[in-house]
Amino acid sequence: MTQQPSNRHNVSWKNAITILNRAQVMSVFQSHHLDVTLSVKNGTVMTTKEPTIDAIFHEIQKCGDPCQSIETWTE
Repeated sequence: MTQQPSNRHNVSWKNAITILNRAQVMSVFQSHHLDVTLSVKNGTVMTTKEPTIDAIFHEIQKCGDPCQSIETWTE
């Protein structure tokens, strides 16, 4: 059985957006399968499933200034 590294956590979409809006995210990666990976400033990596494609990018845009410096990546 494969275990995730201790700094990697699966979180709900709602929790991921809460973390995003607290300006704690350094980078975001989105896959074509709605999987989103957030790299947080404290070294934690969070994974979640977005409800629709590009939803994470809409949330970053809504966040405004606190999220301006987030690096974004997509497949």
